[in-house]
Amino acid sequence: MQSFILIRHAETLSNSRARWHGDSDEPISPQGRAEAEVAALRLRSSGAHPRLVVCSGLLRARQTAEIFAKAVGLHDVVSDSALGERDMGDWKGLAPTEVEARWPGHLAAWEAGAVEGPPNGETDTAVTLRALDVLAKFTELGEGPVLVVTHGGVIRSLRKAKGLPNIAVPHLGGCWTRLHGSASDWEVGSEVVFGDPDSRPKT
Repeated sequence: MQSFILIRHAETLSNSRARWHGDSDEPISPQGRAEAEVAALRLRSSGAHPRLVVCSGLLRARQTAEIFAKAVGLHDVVSDSALGERDMGDWKGLAPTEVEARWPGHLAAWEAGAVEGPPNGETDTAVTLRALDVLAKFTELGEGPVLVVTHGGVIRSLRKAKGLPNIAVPHLGGCWTRLHGSASDWEVGSEVVFGDPDSRPKT
């Protein structure tokens, strides 16, 4: 069994404006960087001791991962584009209020599990399968968790696949995930929050 700590990247300017940028690339904001540095120290003091840091290929995840890696004394970060944020399709660049105005009821239906994702966007199942394929590459590392810095859409999809609420993931928060030898045998564990515990973004 290999344990993973999945967390969402630090905040970007689009995040602070409550807009979905999906798989578009964007750096973390100055506030996001400051929050990541504090969160990384919280991880270091938690006793988790990651043996490896993995991240998506998008800049906001890479920048966050590098901050965490430095805090826990790791020099290398492994990047994999398959951990990237979902393609939000027609919702890309929009705020939830704008989505509701243009597609009444669709957002609520997605959150309830009645639909698989945004119109012309990537499905929850597709996101889950590609993320699990990446995690399966690291199942033979042995003792110590792997820290995975990814995106809210990835964590939401994994949680949804296990019947957990499809709700927004806080920045610098996420959940434990465990793989038992392969991508087909896995579980989602408890929530982790290294950022602001009272922050629950809209996107």
